[in-house]
Amino acid sequence: GTDQPSYFAKSLFVYLRNMFGARVTKQAFAKISTRNVSTMPSFLYKNVWRKSNVMYIAYIATGCLVLGSIYGSLMNTVWESANRGKLYHQIDWSKFKSEDDE
Repeated sequence: GTDQPSYFAKSLFVYLRNMFGARVTKQAFAKISTRNVSTMPSFLYKNVWRKSNVMYIAYIATGCLVLGSIYGSLMNTVWESANRGKLYHQIDWSKFKSEDDE
């Protein structure tokens, strides 16, 4: 990355400087700001995707199942709200009952 400290590191430096006064030096700030903060994609890359083929395939399969169920639920909700009152399970069949049915 870049040599510029992150917002979090700057905030932490200000907090520590206010708490401990002049004891917090630029060297301590440099150690804090250059610490390698792992992001989610790099965590997945190192600990799931590169571990083994089985873990990678399990990750893909699980992701497909989870995202597929979320997408399916979302689409069912959209479909039912767009077709409210027109679907088979929403019809009030008591309105169509005639006297001769018995």
